[in-house]
Amino acid sequence: MPTPVKLAGGRVGLTCRPMRTSRPLAILVICLLDLFFLIALHVPLLYHGLFPLFGTLLGGRDGIYVIGAAVLVLGLLLWGTWEQRIWAWWGSVVYYAVLAATWLVTFAQTSWAGLLAWLQFPPSELEALSDIPLRGYELGLFVGLPMLACLIVVLACRRHFGRNPDASTLSSPS
Repeated sequence: MPTPVKLAGGRVGLTCRPMRTSRPLAILVICLLDLFFLIALHVPLLYHGLFPLFGTLLGGRDGIYVIGAAVLVLGLLLWGTWEQRIWAWWGSVVYYAVLAATWLVTFAQTSWAGLLAWLQFPPSELEALSDIPLRGYELGLFVGLPMLACLIVVLACRRHFGRNPDASTLSSPS
Protein backbone atom coordinates (compact mmCIF):
# COMPACT_ATOMS: atom_id res chain seq x y z
CA MET A 1 0.00 0.00 0.00
CA PRO A 2 1.47 3.39 -0.90
CA THR A 3 2.53 5.52 2.05
CA PRO A 4 3.02 9.29 2.01
CA VAL A 5 6.59 10.61 2.32
CA LYS A 6 8.00 14.13 2.25
CA LEU A 7 10.03 14.83 -0.89
CA ALA A 8 12.57 17.54 -1.65
CA GLY A 9 11.01 20.97 -1.98
CA GLY A 10 8.32 20.28 0.66
CA ARG A 11 6.15 18.20 -1.67
CA VAL A 12 4.46 15.06 -0.47
CA GLY A 13 4.64 11.96 -2.65
CA LEU A 14 3.68 8.32 -2.37
CA THR A 15 6.03 5.38 -2.12
CA CYS A 16 5.45 1.64 -1.90
CA ARG A 17 7.51 0.83 1.15
CA PRO A 18 6.49 -2.20 3.18
CA MET A 19 4.17 -1.27 6.01
CA ARG A 20 5.65 -2.03 9.41
CA THR A 21 3.45 -3.70 11.97
CA SER A 22 4.16 -4.58 15.55
CA ARG A 23 2.11 -7.75 15.29
CA PRO A 24 3.76 -11.16 15.10
CA LEU A 25 3.44 -13.23 11.95
CA ALA A 26 1.25 -15.75 13.80
CA ILE A 27 -1.36 -13.06 14.50
CA LEU A 28 -1.34 -12.01 10.85
CA VAL A 29 -1.82 -15.65 9.77
CA ILE A 30 -4.79 -16.11 12.12
CA CYS A 31 -6.32 -12.84 10.91
CA LEU A 32 -5.98 -13.98 7.30
CA LEU A 33 -7.58 -17.34 8.14
CA ASP A 34 -10.41 -15.54 9.94
CA LEU A 35 -10.88 -13.26 6.94
CA PHE A 36 -10.94 -16.24 4.58
CA PHE A 37 -13.61 -18.02 6.66
CA LEU A 38 -15.53 -14.76 7.03
CA ILE A 39 -15.82 -14.58 3.24
CA ALA A 40 -16.34 -18.35 2.82
CA LEU A 41 -19.28 -18.31 5.24
CA HIS A 42 -21.17 -16.22 2.69
CA VAL A 43 -21.09 -19.01 0.09
CA PRO A 44 -23.86 -21.10 1.77
CA LEU A 45 -26.19 -18.14 1.23
CA LEU A 46 -26.18 -19.12 -2.45
CA TYR A 47 -27.53 -22.56 -1.50
CA HIS A 48 -30.75 -21.59 0.29
CA GLY A 49 -28.87 -20.56 3.45
CA LEU A 50 -27.51 -24.06 4.03
CA PHE A 51 -25.95 -24.36 7.47
CA PRO A 52 -25.12 -27.69 9.14
CA LEU A 53 -26.08 -27.67 12.81
CA PHE A 54 -25.30 -30.83 14.83
CA GLY A 55 -26.97 -33.39 12.60
CA THR A 56 -29.55 -31.23 10.86
CA LEU A 57 -29.33 -29.02 7.82
CA LEU A 58 -30.77 -25.57 8.43
CA GLY A 59 -31.95 -23.59 5.49
CA GLY A 60 -34.05 -20.65 4.49
CA ARG A 61 -34.49 -17.91 7.03
CA ASP A 62 -33.16 -20.00 9.96
CA GLY A 63 -29.98 -20.88 8.08
CA ILE A 64 -29.45 -17.27 7.05
CA TYR A 65 -29.84 -16.10 10.66
CA VAL A 66 -27.29 -18.64 11.89
CA ILE A 67 -24.88 -17.73 9.09
CA GLY A 68 -25.29 -14.05 9.96
CA ALA A 69 -24.58 -14.74 13.63
CA ALA A 70 -21.52 -16.83 12.71
CA VAL A 71 -20.21 -14.04 10.48
CA LEU A 72 -20.76 -11.38 13.16
CA VAL A 73 -19.03 -13.45 15.83
CA LEU A 74 -16.11 -14.19 13.52
CA GLY A 75 -15.81 -10.49 12.66
CA LEU A 76 -15.60 -9.67 16.35
CA LEU A 77 -13.01 -12.40 16.87
CA LEU A 78 -11.03 -11.09 13.91
CA TRP A 79 -10.88 -7.64 15.48
CA GLY A 80 -9.95 -9.09 18.88
CA THR A 81 -7.23 -11.22 17.29
CA TRP A 82 -5.79 -8.19 15.52
CA GLU A 83 -5.70 -6.43 18.89
CA GLN A 84 -4.21 -9.60 20.47
CA ARG A 85 -6.87 -9.81 23.18
CA ILE A 86 -6.96 -12.95 25.30
CA TRP A 87 -10.74 -13.20 25.00
CA ALA A 88 -10.31 -13.42 21.22
CA TRP A 89 -8.02 -16.43 21.64
CA TRP A 90 -10.52 -18.21 23.90
CA GLY A 91 -13.38 -17.21 21.61
CA SER A 92 -11.52 -18.46 18.52
CA VAL A 93 -10.79 -21.79 20.20
CA VAL A 94 -14.46 -22.26 21.09
CA TYR A 95 -15.69 -20.92 17.72
CA TYR A 96 -13.53 -23.18 15.55
CA ALA A 97 -14.04 -26.22 17.81
CA VAL A 98 -17.84 -25.86 17.71
CA LEU A 99 -17.93 -25.10 13.99
CA ALA A 100 -15.67 -28.06 13.16
CA ALA A 101 -17.68 -30.39 15.40
CA THR A 102 -21.06 -29.34 14.01
CA TRP A 103 -19.91 -29.57 10.39
CA LEU A 104 -18.18 -32.93 10.91
CA VAL A 105 -21.15 -34.45 12.76
CA THR A 106 -23.75 -33.15 10.33
CA PHE A 107 -22.01 -34.08 7.11
CA ALA A 108 -20.86 -37.45 8.45
CA GLN A 109 -24.57 -38.29 8.97
CA THR A 110 -25.73 -36.82 5.65
CA SER A 111 -25.56 -38.84 2.47
CA TRP A 112 -24.58 -37.23 -0.82
CA ALA A 113 -27.96 -38.13 -2.28
CA GLY A 114 -29.71 -36.63 0.76
CA LEU A 115 -27.72 -33.40 0.43
CA LEU A 116 -28.53 -33.14 -3.26
CA ALA A 117 -32.22 -33.69 -2.52
CA TRP A 118 -32.11 -30.98 0.16
CA LEU A 119 -30.45 -28.50 -2.21
CA GLN A 120 -33.20 -28.94 -4.83
CA PHE A 121 -31.02 -28.48 -7.89
CA PRO A 122 -32.58 -28.60 -11.37
CA PRO A 123 -32.82 -32.10 -12.92
CA SER A 124 -29.90 -31.57 -15.31
CA GLU A 125 -27.59 -30.60 -12.46
CA LEU A 126 -28.88 -33.42 -10.26
CA GLU A 127 -28.10 -35.90 -13.02
CA ALA A 128 -24.51 -34.63 -13.34
CA LEU A 129 -23.89 -34.42 -9.59
CA SER A 130 -25.52 -37.73 -8.65
CA ASP A 131 -22.74 -39.64 -10.44
CA ILE A 132 -20.11 -38.35 -8.00
CA PRO A 133 -19.16 -41.23 -5.67
CA LEU A 134 -19.17 -39.37 -2.34
CA ARG A 135 -20.09 -40.73 1.06
CA GLY A 136 -21.13 -38.64 4.05
CA TYR A 137 -17.94 -39.01 6.05
CA GLU A 138 -15.88 -37.84 3.05
CA LEU A 139 -18.00 -34.74 2.82
CA GLY A 140 -17.58 -34.23 6.58
CA LEU A 141 -13.80 -34.44 6.28
CA PHE A 142 -13.82 -32.06 3.32
CA VAL A 143 -15.58 -29.31 5.28
CA GLY A 144 -14.39 -30.13 8.80
CA LEU A 145 -10.63 -30.50 8.30
CA PRO A 146 -10.01 -26.84 7.37
CA MET A 147 -11.77 -25.79 10.58
CA LEU A 148 -9.70 -28.26 12.60
CA ALA A 149 -6.52 -26.99 10.94
CA CYS A 150 -7.44 -23.43 11.85
CA LEU A 151 -8.17 -24.54 15.43
CA ILE A 152 -4.69 -26.09 15.65
CA VAL A 153 -3.10 -22.85 14.39
CA VAL A 154 -5.02 -20.82 16.99
CA LEU A 155 -4.03 -23.23 19.77
CA ALA A 156 -0.37 -23.07 18.74
CA CYS A 157 -0.34 -19.26 18.84
CA ARG A 158 -1.55 -18.78 22.42
CA ARG A 159 1.61 -16.98 23.55
CA HIS A 160 0.94 -14.05 21.22
CA PHE A 161 -2.34 -13.12 22.89
CA GLY A 162 -2.92 -11.05 26.00
CA ARG A 163 -0.36 -8.37 25.30
CA ASN A 164 -0.86 -4.88 23.99
CA PRO A 165 0.75 -4.65 20.51
CA ASP A 166 1.21 -0.88 20.79
CA ALA A 167 2.81 -0.95 24.25
CA SER A 168 6.30 -1.44 22.80
CA THR A 169 6.03 1.69 20.65
CA LEU A 170 5.03 3.97 23.50
CA SER A 171 7.83 5.79 25.25
CA SER A 172 7.87 6.06 29.00
CA PRO A 173 7.61 9.58 30.41
CA SER A 174 10.89 10.99 31.73
